[in-house]
Amino acid sequence: MHRVDHSTAKSVRPAILAAGTPGYFGDGNAAMGDPPTILTADFMNALQEELVNTVLAGGVALDKTSSNQVARAIAILSGLHGSAVGANTLTVAPAWPLPSYISGHRIFLKIAADNTNAVTLAVSGLPAMAVKTIDGLALQPGDLRAGNIAELFFDGADYRHINGRRGITATAGDATTALATNAFVTNAINTLAASLAADITAAAAQSSVGGNLFIWQQQG
Repeated sequence: MHRVDHSTAKSVRPAILAAGTPGYFGDGNAAMGDPPTILTADFMNALQEELVNTVLAGGVALDKTSSNQVARAIAILSGLHGSAVGANTLTVAPAWPLPSYISGHRIFLKIAADNTNAVTLAVSGLPAMAVKTIDGLALQPGDLRAGNIAELFFDGADYRHINGRRGITATAGDATTALATNAFVTNAINTLAASLAADITAAAAQSSVGGNLFIWQQQG
């Protein structure tokens, strides 16, 4: 894709014509006095700039020798995909190369192995970028699971794992964002139930000793 560059090209875009009645191109019919549709510079400039701006938005440099730049830019803007190589230091080579990291860019990765530590990702041979949780924290062991598809969003500085969740087991009493296992949740519920039962028993004992009416109401 490139802008027109032969000797008759204008250095400044002509003023845009006033809007007319929308319609379609036609070949015309001389016998019927129907003229063919004129292909105006106004229309061609609009078409050229739509395509040019699509290519540039995808971070792709204009190149008149290439005929797949619009397709490449659309692939980049809609979200690249590929299979990651590695566990903590990831690399990926999408079919459509990423020319540079673009804020707002997304990539879908098929994960090859569970991560065991913080993670970085290098796309298309570019420098490695940190991969973080959606809230900007370093990934913990097991946040990326082998065989899963991870959706990553580039925020201008790091990749954010926007469809991820914590993969390590939470421990009772920890201030952590780790994912709690079923066993952990069950234990927490049982502990809470036992505590409530003890409170009810104690309250009942106090009400019987003093002869006062005691009403216990659980606040939901």
